[in-house]
Amino acid sequence: MKTERKINKSKKVRKDGSFRVLVVGLVCLNYLVLAHGKSFVPNTSLFVHAQSADPFSRQTHTPPIYLTIPSLSLIMPVRSAAVVGNNWDLYTDAVSWLNTSSTPDEKGNVIIYGHNTMPIFGKISQLSAGDEIYIKTRYEMKKYVVYAKDEVEPDNLSYVQESSNRLTIYTCSGPWDSKRLFILAQPEESKTNATS
Repeated sequence: MKTERKINKSKKVRKDGSFRVLVVGLVCLNYLVLAHGKSFVPNTSLFVHAQSADPFSRQTHTPPIYLTIPSLSLIMPVRSAAVVGNNWDLYTDAVSWLNTSSTPDEKGNVIIYGHNTMPIFGKISQLSAGDEIYIKTRYEMKKYVVYAKDEVEPDNLSYVQESSNRLTIYTCSGPWDSKRLFILAQPEESKTNATS
């Protein structure tokens, strides 16, 4: 009899323990929804990657997360951004990666832009041919070498529209931001591992 009661009590504790975990989980989920102002929707891209032939393979098309320009002592976080109509997403604490452009791990035009202010691209006009630029993604650090610099009219977006295999950095310039400055850099063939 006593043994039977102990078994029943232990089952009851397990049920109560599971219920507590469920309540704590729901409270945390509720906090996330309220704190971020949107409903919880799982990231389906994770499921697509999990279904690939090799589940341990490195994901491709990973966006940049940091930009480093040693000659300017510049290290900036990179955030995904979009252009809607004539409005370009800009940040005061990061540079913007145009999310419709290429990523560093694929061939094409990687487009990064930002404000012409000292914390962002205020010194970018000092770059010259041969200067190095590093773009870090989740998996790698890719090196680019500057080969051209051009100041154009604001409506000239030819450098953004090209699909050449390069890095294009873009910011305002000239009096009252009346011009646009483009820095063009080509990828160096060798890549270094991001964990190094």
